[in-house]
Amino acid sequence: MVLIAGGGPVGMSTALALALKGIPVTVLEAAATFADDPRASSIHPATLDLLEPLGLEEEIMALGHRVSTWQFWDRVEGPVVKLHLDELEGLTNHPFRIQLEQHVLCGLILKRLQALGAEVRFETRVTGVSQDDNRVQVEVETPTGSETLTGAYLVAADGGRSTIRKALDIPFEGYSLSELFVVVTTLHDFSRYGYEDACHFADPDEWATLFRVPNGKDRPFWRISMPVLPGIPREEAARFDVCADRLRILLDEGDSVEILHSNLYGVHQRVAARFREGRILLAGDAAHVNGPTGALGMNFGIQDAIFLADQLARVYETGADAALDRYDRQRRTLAEAILQTQPQRIKQRLETREPEERRRRNEALRQMGADPARRLEFLKEQCMLNSVQEALAIA
Repeated sequence: MVLIAGGGPVGMSTALALALKGIPVTVLEAAATFADDPRASSIHPATLDLLEPLGLEEEIMALGHRVSTWQFWDRVEGPVVKLHLDELEGLTNHPFRIQLEQHVLCGLILKRLQALGAEVRFETRVTGVSQDDNRVQVEVETPTGSETLTGAYLVAADGGRSTIRKALDIPFEGYSLSELFVVVTTLHDFSRYGYEDACHFADPDEWATLFRVPNGKDRPFWRISMPVLPGIPREEAARFDVCADRLRILLDEGDSVEILHSNLYGVHQRVAARFREGRILLAGDAAHVNGPTGALGMNFGIQDAIFLADQLARVYETGADAALDRYDRQRRTLAEAILQTQPQRIKQRLETREPEERRRRNEALRQMGADPARRLEFLKEQCMLNSVQEALAIA
């Protein structure tokens, strides 16, 4: 039995990948249900490839919104470059990105797990862990009291504030930014301004990213992420009226926008010092956190899940646990190399301040967009195809 702490997309993907390999799993989720507030929603081509064997393809395609273009704008110059993900044809089974709310993805996985007879326990909060050479014991709190559960292995997918990582005293190395960000959701149709379904807007102060997200109805959500401006108090930054006023820079004169939801958050760039402690494995935000630009967090976490399930399956097949050390090498190496650098590079590209430097940046993007070889390499990096291949190359 593999115990999995955390019923988010990482924990649920790990559970399904293991269950499909015939390995018993139990998922322990502290909440009463999947949180449906706006969270991660972008699924990159590389992640779609890894999810395909889990049997979710048809439903993901039916419920998600397919994004085939990516656009970069400059506040002053206007559109700079437009990239087409279908150029990845032949390198991936999914030369596009899917926008799908993470709670919808988790719901799809839950149905599959239930059909396989796997157990998912809601309102079951992990409060402590211990282990020996043969098993892991997990202390949990439920509405009916405390319990002790036993498994052969434990996957800690319990988020950035991971109780399990802290209990194991594993350092969470890196730094936190003082800068705050706000994410807003609206039904306002931004396509009327010529914006593609995925856009980055560069500006020294008011850069933003914009994505179209399905909401199960005829009208899609649009989600915008932007930094909190200096001088705006923290307690006011996520107010609907403040956010609506900020978004005027994306609208035509005289237009206004109605905010449906807003969320304020900080940014942390951290990676756990180790992803394995005996029979306990860290995955997703419990193992690494990063800035939001690039939509890497959930994708990298789901990739953790698939790689970890493969290595755990080898342990069950061979009886030797050396494969778990490979999981640590694969995922921690990539987390340090990619998650701690790529979001910052994207952010710096968006907020470049000096006019001459901005001109050079825009010209470099245009040249990249006009060069098929450079354009393809850029798309492979942004869509995380390179990161999967680099992980597989780590012995």
